[in-house]
Amino acid sequence: MLIVSVPEGLPMTVSISLAHGVLQMSEHDNVLVRDLSSVEEAGLLTDLCVGKTGTMTTEEMEVDSFYTQKLNIQNSRKNTLTNALLDQNIIDKIAESIIYNSSAHIEMTENSFYVPVGNGTEVSLIKWL
Repeated sequence: MLIVSVPEGLPMTVSISLAHGVLQMSEHDNVLVRDLSSVEEAGLLTDLCVGKTGTMTTEEMEVDSFYTQKLNIQNSRKNTLTNALLDQNIIDKIAESIIYNSSAHIEMTENSFYVPVGNGTEVSLIKWL
């Protein structure tokens, strides 16, 4: 606290706190940070877009909301897509786009349950349908 009150000590204090945060991320979350300034810049993010590799996730994704026909619709229940006030053509096109552009497939488990298998993003979209 004393260092922060002196203006010359502020950059050093910020660097020390960032280094401590990086060590915490390394020990507890297994996150490798190569550049301390990247942690500070990541704090400025408002949106994060990731690819379909699933490297930023635990491969257990779900659809939170979707935007179509100038409507932002929250996915609040199992049948949100079918109960949304959308044209049936749009619902059909969404379903076709997900099915035909997915490498995930549905398999039967030993207990006779059907489960989608494959890429995490594609599995979550199939579950959403």
